[in-house]
Amino acid sequence: MWIEMIARFTFWLSFGGLVYVYVGYPLSLAFLTAFKKSENLPQYDFSPEVSLIISAFNEQEVIAAKLDNAIQLNYPRDRLQIIVVSDSSNDGTDEIVSQYKGLGVHLVRQSIRLGKSSGLNLGVTNASGDILVFSDANAMYQKDSIRHLVKHLIRDTSKKPRQHNPLRLRDSIGNWKPG
Repeated sequence: MWIEMIARFTFWLSFGGLVYVYVGYPLSLAFLTAFKKSENLPQYDFSPEVSLIISAFNEQEVIAAKLDNAIQLNYPRDRLQIIVVSDSSNDGTDEIVSQYKGLGVHLVRQSIRLGKSSGLNLGVTNASGDILVFSDANAMYQKDSIRHLVKHLIRDTSKKPRQHNPLRLRDSIGNWKPG
């Protein structure tokens, strides 16, 4: 008797948890956000330097499309550094990336295969941007994606109480720069 009652309770508790995860939680989020006023971020004419670091290993099939996508992003080209980190690719990826050198694309090649994490770390050491954006070679971005990412890092400091801080950037030796 007790075992059957515990089993039923456990079943219905588990079932209720699943229903909540797949139905209840999304509905509660939709309900809560329906009444939330969207935050209108202030429009600044401020574009910090951004380094887009693209990880690639044998991406010959997609790297040209990714670089075309990166070049066409709606972000000032003089403020966007594009770095492709090749993890010792051997399928022609490096040669394709080299064709984009005149368009400001930098190729950083690992001489031996060390993996994605090591490649991204190498890309970071070669990056000069204040903000780093990481991407895989097969991930295509919408034209305004970098601008949308950056706008959330800039805050209006005129609001009271002072809960929003402006973007503060550091130079290459660690001193704070005005943001």
